[in-house]
Amino acid sequence: MASGNTPVNFLLFQIKGRKAAKGYCNGINVEIQCPRKLFFIVLPCCPCLFFSTGYGGIMIDEVTSIYDADTFGANIKGWPPIIGRHVPIRVRGMDAPEIRGRCPAEKEAAQRARKETVSLFRNAKNIELRQLQRGKYFRILAEVYVDGKNLADALITKKLARPYQGGKRRSWCN
Repeated sequence: MASGNTPVNFLLFQIKGRKAAKGYCNGINVEIQCPRKLFFIVLPCCPCLFFSTGYGGIMIDEVTSIYDADTFGANIKGWPPIIGRHVPIRVRGMDAPEIRGRCPAEKEAAQRARKETVSLFRNAKNIELRQLQRGKYFRILAEVYVDGKNLADALITKKLARPYQGGKRRSWCN
C-alpha cells in the first residue's frame, strides 16, 4: 500500500474448501485462512479486514477547539491519549477564510464560517473522519462528516468556503 489514503482492497476467496480474506488493514498486509465454520467467527472479530477503506471511519469523541472553519482540534474515540487527545485536524476539500486574514473582509468572512462550523459541531450526533493523511504542519488531513454529511460540501454550498485540493490559495481580499 503506497499511502494512508489508498483504499483497502480485500479479496474473499476459497482455498481447498477454506474461506480466506487477503488485503491491507491499517497498513499491514493481512491474510486469513480458516475452516468454513471459523470464518464467520473471525469476521466479527476483525471488521477492519472486510469493511475499512484506508484509515477512514474514525469517530471523534469530542471537539476540543475550533480555530477557523477548516481547522479544529479533537479527541479521537478509542485512540490512546498520547496520540488521540487534542489532535489538530485540517478539513480536506475546502479552503476557508483565515481568522488572522489579510484584510477586514477576510476576517469577517472567517468569523461567519467559523460560527457555522461551531453550530454544525454543537448540533452533531456523530463527527467522523475519513480518508486520513498526515498534512502540512503535522495536522491530520481528513474528510469530515457531520451526521453523515460532508462538512466541506456544506460550507462550500453556503459560500462560506471554496473548493481546495492543495497548492496555492486564492486570496479572500479581492
